[in-house]
Parts: sequence; C-alpha cells; structure tokens
Amino acid sequence: MRHLSRTSVALSLSNGFIQPSTASLKIVEPEGAAAIDPTTQPVKVTLSTAAGFFYTKTITGFDVRGRVPNRRWTATAAARAAAGIDACVIDEDPNNDGSFFLRDVNTTVAMADFTNTSLDLGIGPDQLTGLATMVERPILGGGRWRLQSEP
Repeated sequence: MRHLSRTSVALSLSNGFIQPSTASLKIVEPEGAAAIDPTTQPVKVTLSTAAGFFYTKTITGFDVRGRVPNRRWTATAAARAAAGIDACVIDEDPNNDGSFFLRDVNTTVAMADFTNTSLDLGIGPDQLTGLATMVERPILGGGRWRLQSEP
C-alpha cells in the first residue's frame, strides 16, 4: 500500500468557482493495484460536505510528461471540453508527495457551508482522499470560500 502524505489540491470555492489552493491529502493504493495511469484510467473528482456531495466530474484523457517518479498528467483539450472544466493537472514526485489541481469556472455551486470540504479523487482502482478547512472571505455570508491558512 502506498501513501502520499504531503499532497496538495486546488480546492478554493467561490459560489460557482473552483480555483487554486492547497490542502493535505493522502493516496491509498490497494494491495496488488497497478500504478496510477490517468492516460488510460478515468479520473473521478468528488467534493462533499457533511450535507452531502456538491460536485462530481469524471475526466477521461490525460497527456503525460516525465518518467516515474516525476510524472505530470494534464487533461487533454478534448477531455476538458467533454468534462466542462478549465484545467486538471496531477503531479507525482519521488518523495511520495504530489499535487492535484482542478479549475472549473463553469459549474454553479449552491450557497452552503463549505467549512469542512472533503475531496475524493479516484484514478482507476486508486483513491486519494482529503479534507480542507475553508473560511468565508472577505465577508461572512458573501459566498466566497477560501482555504484556511495553514499554521
């Protein structure tokens, strides 16, 4: 089983806008699972709060650059158009770190409390999970949520 501990994710919400920020994640690769390969496996992104799921997208089609353990997968133009997203990038690195970036300015996110936002990222049989603590800024009730600064 492989764990990626210091992973980052793009997850700042602003009433219909998901933009770059960072949060802690870990990847848990099931015993006997093949290495992740977004070029051949669909990538499913799900965001939720205690109230339930509020965002789900499946992205199929990534280009890869680099070699193990320094690969970067970027969603192709066709995959971005099909999923209705602006960008999706997955990075790995040799220290069992990595990052995930998603930008989707076309999806409307209902007004809600996003204080504790969970991310589930499925790549084939592999699952990345994480929790981001969000704060509403600059005005409470304004609908613009940002990742809480880490200490």
